[in-house]
Amino acid sequence: MPKLSIFNYRSAISCITSLLIIPISVAHATEESVELKSSREKAVVLVRQGQIEQGMSLFHSLISQYPDDQIVLADYLTLRFQTQKFNQDDVALLQRIQPNKFPEYAQIPVIQGVRDLQQFNLALAWLKKFEPYNKNVQLQVMKAVLYAELNQPQDAVATLKGISLSALNADQLTQVSYAYRISGKPIESLNAAGLAYQKAPESVSVQEEYFYALIDSRALLEAEQFLKAHPSLNDKKSNLSLNLELLQFSQDIKHAIAHYKYLSNHGEGDKVSYADLDKCLAKATDLQKQVSREKPGYFNFYYNYIYALSFRGRSTEAIEYAQQLNRPYADMPAYVRHALANAYLRIKQPQQAETLYLSLLKEKNYPDMEVYSGLYYSYLEQEKFQQADQLIKDVDHLIPTYHYGNAKGEDKTTADDRYEYISLKGLNFAHRNELNTSEKYYQDIVAKTPNNSLYLNNLAMIQRWREQPLHSQKTLARLTGREPDKTTLINQMKNEQDLGNIQAWKKDLSHLLELYPDDSGVMESRKEMADRDHFSITHETTWGHSNSDQVNQSLRGTRDLDSYTRLNSPWMHDNYRVFAFSQNRSGHFDIGNIQDNRYGLGLEWASNRKDLTLALSQNSHQDKTGVDINWSQWLNDNWQYRLQYNSQAPIPLQALRNKQDGKLYSTSILWRQNESRSAGLTYAYTDISDGNKQQDWTFDFTQRLQASPHHITDMLVSAGYGTNSKQEPLYFSPEQYYAMNVTLQHDWVTWRKYNQNFTQHFELGTGFYNQKNYGTKVTWNAQYLHRWSLSRTWQLEYGIGITRHPYDGKQEDRTYGLVGFRGIF
Repeated sequence: MPKLSIFNYRSAISCITSLLIIPISVAHATEESVELKSSREKAVVLVRQGQIEQGMSLFHSLISQYPDDQIVLADYLTLRFQTQKFNQDDVALLQRIQPNKFPEYAQIPVIQGVRDLQQFNLALAWLKKFEPYNKNVQLQVMKAVLYAELNQPQDAVATLKGISLSALNADQLTQVSYAYRISGKPIESLNAAGLAYQKAPESVSVQEEYFYALIDSRALLEAEQFLKAHPSLNDKKSNLSLNLELLQFSQDIKHAIAHYKYLSNHGEGDKVSYADLDKCLAKATDLQKQVSREKPGYFNFYYNYIYALSFRGRSTEAIEYAQQLNRPYADMPAYVRHALANAYLRIKQPQQAETLYLSLLKEKNYPDMEVYSGLYYSYLEQEKFQQADQLIKDVDHLIPTYHYGNAKGEDKTTADDRYEYISLKGLNFAHRNELNTSEKYYQDIVAKTPNNSLYLNNLAMIQRWREQPLHSQKTLARLTGREPDKTTLINQMKNEQDLGNIQAWKKDLSHLLELYPDDSGVMESRKEMADRDHFSITHETTWGHSNSDQVNQSLRGTRDLDSYTRLNSPWMHDNYRVFAFSQNRSGHFDIGNIQDNRYGLGLEWASNRKDLTLALSQNSHQDKTGVDINWSQWLNDNWQYRLQYNSQAPIPLQALRNKQDGKLYSTSILWRQNESRSAGLTYAYTDISDGNKQQDWTFDFTQRLQASPHHITDMLVSAGYGTNSKQEPLYFSPEQYYAMNVTLQHDWVTWRKYNQNFTQHFELGTGFYNQKNYGTKVTWNAQYLHRWSLSRTWQLEYGIGITRHPYDGKQEDRTYGLVGFRGIF
């Protein structure tokens, strides 16, 4: 946490008394009329005798008669500063001052009077006008004070170094201490304050500055003892004690955060790591009752409080307190704006976070990798991928590559920010959907730094995102023997989740909820675990219209409907759930409508990427009870096989109308290299009761062609071969066929906001279909879908499509629509 000066000490600085005595000197008698001299001296005497209003009224009269008289202006402004306070009318009079003629005794009061109005730039400007004609050291002291108050510490310190402290009196040394203190030089401040105390130990203003200098140099115990030993400070003791408490609060926060980082990096959970910071925040509740807006430490107390709240993850509270201060964010210190930027990002208001992060880039020597990372994610969460990518490129030149030790001959080491940058650069590829580039990047990095847990965890995460949890586990295994940190534990838990090891996932999650209950990854996993305790549903409906000269021979009829709904129970005993389903098919043929409506109940068991479902179904006429058994298993990250048996297979509707049924035997194997490339082979054997034996072989290959933050393009190559042992006139049953199709699929993420998004899906494909005795015909297909993620747990899609396909040599053009949804109640 940056160092702060939490005291407003301007009122403590007094002008040197000897400079404020106005000389009624005969030296000027020759330069002014006797009448003017007499009136001026009378006005001075009136003010000195306490008749301030009469004296000031006489001065106003003289100024209106002699507007450019420098002695009248000097006496008036000096007395005005001594007895009252400058106002804007007095500031307007400064335009009449002629620096080369203006009396020296009035120059410091003019500067001080303007300064007390907090018009520091104007005060400094007049000081510089007087400087050529005034060589008094007090002018240089005031110059340093003004530079410090204008937040120009380098100029302030440079001015102070040109002043010999031994030539200064106690009041001037007090001012020097103040200037050093607010310029961030606590050692020099304490030295000057000590010299002032030696010269005037009974001066209350000197004692007060010495107390503040002790506090600023973090000598809190000495400051407390000093306060007790000086009864003269009793009138101010409550405020000074409060200031001491506030600085102790600031220091405690700094130490608590450092302690958290140390413990967290060594595997301790949040409860232990945050213990000291939680004590600080509890103490802040009591301090709030003592701090009021008029107290000097009011704003800095809340600045520190906001910083601590944000670090603790209490983002909403931090923002609320910042808003209650009624100060523009731009006027707040950099570390407070940083804390607020993090808070806004955490509560999903990235636009406000971006503004604050950008303001930090203007701060000299402040931006580091933490600021750049925050700005990066504020861009990302606004879908500003181009700006985020450019930032990654720019940061490479903004942060150091190496850290060089002070000792001669000491080897250079990689700078800490460089490690963070290397990590973020790899994640940037992944966020842009360039997962292949990201994985290759981390593999190369790990090859160079094989023991770096940060990069190993990043690699493991990317492998999991690429649907390779076993590879991810193997990568994490390289960290075996080390004390696992938070990132490693979360990665391990998410791998168990993706592998379907529910018992291990539940155990890991329970452990992480004890250690890191507020971590976003842990909270997300907790929600997904809780989803398993709720009912869920999936639904798909497709309806179409076909044009063909051979309506009876088409698969679906001129109008068709295919609908499937499944309602799942919550998971029971970790691996079991029951479900109910409804499957409805219908088609309109020249012989009328044919329907097949089936309803059923089933049981599903799933564990460790193995899945078994057993379902019993019956049609709407309560006959033809069927059994459907499905088994699938992942052998590793790349290979999966499936087996299916269905005693009431979905055979052509025309065959069903003729009281036929069929049994389906199917097996398939899937090879998936990663999310970008996969291939599958399926064999299906359908035994229809009319004696027809259908055999179908299908091969699919998918290759990603392009990926960017909002666009993904895949190519799907499909090939098929099949035979029917019997050519039935009632339904389409080619003796032999083979086909091939190439389809381009494109997803465009048109809008996205956290768990909500809208994606447009496009498909366009073409190919051929060869049927024995009917030759080869061209086929094509097109589809357009809208896909909505309405929330984390609910999705909706709908769209239209067009296909052309030959049946017994005649082309059928089919237009269809579809709608589907799925969600968790």
